[in-house]
Amino acid sequence: MEGAPKIPEENKEKPKTSIADKLKRWAKIGAIATVGFLPLEDAQAGDVLINENNKAEREAKIDSLINEIKKVGNKTDLEIDDMRNAIEDAHKNYDEQKEWLKDVIGSEEYKKRLLKELDFDEKAADAYIELRKENLNDKDYNLKFGSMIEDGVVGQYNHDDKLVHLATNPPKGREASGIHEFTHDITDGGVSISPKAEDLLTKSFNLELVKEKLGETTAAYLYSATERDARKKVLEYDLEKLGVKKYGEEFKQEHYEKAVELMKEGKLSANSVEFILMTKPDYFLQIMNEIAENPNSTDESHLKA
Repeated sequence: MEGAPKIPEENKEKPKTSIADKLKRWAKIGAIATVGFLPLEDAQAGDVLINENNKAEREAKIDSLINEIKKVGNKTDLEIDDMRNAIEDAHKNYDEQKEWLKDVIGSEEYKKRLLKELDFDEKAADAYIELRKENLNDKDYNLKFGSMIEDGVVGQYNHDDKLVHLATNPPKGREASGIHEFTHDITDGGVSISPKAEDLLTKSFNLELVKEKLGETTAAYLYSATERDARKKVLEYDLEKLGVKKYGEEFKQEHYEKAVELMKEGKLSANSVEFILMTKPDYFLQIMNEIAENPNSTDESHLKA
């Protein structure tokens, strides 16, 4: 498939999570479970994404990006204005995607799915939800002007600096790359996958079909829990945006059939297509209704769309 992701060289061997990093992350989760909340350093989980306090920072980043563009070659004032508009449109698009994810994490449906994963331990579920809200809201993302942030890559979550990097003008089919990368951001930290999620993901992965359609290398890449989860989120976003179903509604057979129909009509994001292909139909409804997030048990230094 055109535009199907390939395993970056640095992803073939995943770096081990340090004991210190794991202890810090688990300490955070424990603190949340104990007091019921976690004060956020830079942005409160319930705040609007762009408020008066960070508008100036956002404008400064746009100005910096424009200045970098100017260095490449002579640009007319009209060209610069067009580029600024494109950057602002990109921010609007990705802010909308981030806002959608924020609403999802705060929804009753999300908690219901998480409770099923965690054997109905409500304190643990609340702790995970607060941690994921923090991950999503504690920083802004970075933009690179153009259709790629580097060769063949439209978006990236970098574990080293905890930042999401996105292209201003992603190619057709990759417009929801923000959903993908923000999902990686949400599940950062090396939290172990639940036994239920691991079992479902293993049994439901349609290995032979993915190898046939996308190739063996891509099949190995897509097998990872974090990559499957990011694509699942893009499908949920696509289906809501196309008016098929909202996140909080039960996923039914009719929704699956509609998703397949939209895939054949070329109306779904590339990530959504990949998720449909990689998931056996017999397990599709269960995964869509019972899994909240599926973080890997080990950190990945660079996760790319």
